[in-house]
Amino acid sequence: MRIVKYFILLLFLLYGLNNFFFERVLFFNELLSLVGFSIFLKHCCKANLKIVLPKSYVIRLLLFFWVIFLVYALASIPFKTEWYYYFRHLSIFYSTF
Repeated sequence: MRIVKYFILLLFLLYGLNNFFFERVLFFNELLSLVGFSIFLKHCCKANLKIVLPKSYVIRLLLFFWVIFLVYALASIPFKTEWYYYFRHLSIFYSTF
């Protein structure tokens, strides 16, 4: 896990050098969200791929939020013009990770 932290720090520092590459080619924010999603899965999945979520009211609201935005994401695919703008409009959803 330590190497992942250093890798993210390195990407963050390189982002300042060439932000066009990181925003338009590498999708830096999306990669950070993917790391957050993988950490979420690590804490919520058991060895037999069974999802166990805390019974917290906040987690339930967050799951409801994710379901609403997942429906929105799937419904808006036919109307996208470019993948960059599609991901930019979905930033509220994947930034929660």
